[in-house]
Amino acid sequence: MPKMVEMPMQIRSANFVSGTANAEARTVDMIWSTGATVRRRDWVTGQSYDETLSMNPSCVDLSRLNGGAPLLDSHDASALDSILGVVERAWIEGGMGRATVRFSSREDVAPIFKDVQDGILRNVSVGYTVRKYELTEEAGKVPHWRAVEWTPLELSAVPLGADPGAGFRAQENSTNPCQMIYIRGAATMADIAPPKDEVAPAEPITQARAIEPVPQARAIEPVPQARATEPIIIRYHTNALSTVEVLQELIQLAKDIRAARQRGEEEGLSEDEIAFYDALAENESAVQVMGSNMLKVIAHELLKNLQQNATVDWSHRESARARMRVLVKRILRKYGYPPDLQDVAVQTVLQQAEALSAKWATV
Repeated sequence: MPKMVEMPMQIRSANFVSGTANAEARTVDMIWSTGATVRRRDWVTGQSYDETLSMNPSCVDLSRLNGGAPLLDSHDASALDSILGVVERAWIEGGMGRATVRFSSREDVAPIFKDVQDGILRNVSVGYTVRKYELTEEAGKVPHWRAVEWTPLELSAVPLGADPGAGFRAQENSTNPCQMIYIRGAATMADIAPPKDEVAPAEPITQARAIEPVPQARAIEPVPQARATEPIIIRYHTNALSTVEVLQELIQLAKDIRAARQRGEEEGLSEDEIAFYDALAENESAVQVMGSNMLKVIAHELLKNLQQNATVDWSHRESARARMRVLVKRILRKYGYPPDLQDVAVQTVLQQAEALSAKWATV
């Protein structure tokens, strides 16, 4: 029996088509989807499933792409300067989604288009929503979700090809209703291929990066002690905690703060920097893609810039929060932080910055 659920916008990797750049018209072609089966994780239950996008033209709504959809910088729709160009035309041919995009003639966009022409920038990503899935569930097998009504919303140039399995874009108010139709057995699913990476084959990368040890995942800890004790005191005043329980929680809090300070010293980071490092490393995929040392560099730059730009009441004024949000996004894009993880990282970084602001104001 069909049921309705809320689904966020999702993303998949794609590629510019080599040799199609037109310097005079500032256009280039891309393949934005092959519909390949990829392994995903249910954003509600956390369970794995295989997703296939039907590339039947009757199943794909191209109205948004053909209605002047933007070509964005790493899915960033928060600022006008993040718009790199526009989708001139989108179509489906040979079971693949294709598009011609035109880059802006703005001076700041010219170097990006030049990198596309030179084959330096090859990765793109498509953001899409699904309105209807056909679900096949069999005992002992990973469930299969086949998107039979879906809409590409925008295309983005990205520094790193996004992992198809990590393709949810976390953003406030970004979910859409999706109908789930359950199908028993796979007899009607002959077009299902084994899960694979959707990105078109690229030339091998010859420069190898040393694999860095991946730190053990940890919960993000509240940083300022005064801010952390507030919930304990409130619970005490509402009789939710006894005097003994308050003392026990304060002792544990002191131990946690000491442990965080010691870990920062071991990592070569200050207490504030470790807060931002934890925000960036909360998703293990980011650590695996970027490496621990690069996240330390980003954490240092985040602290330096946020501390310089934080006003006393920035967290209470939406315009100031928006400026800080753009600042964080630009730093993450600068260092190639995975685009499909950026929105969650930005939100967590701002939460840490808000917690630290009171201490910054007294420095």
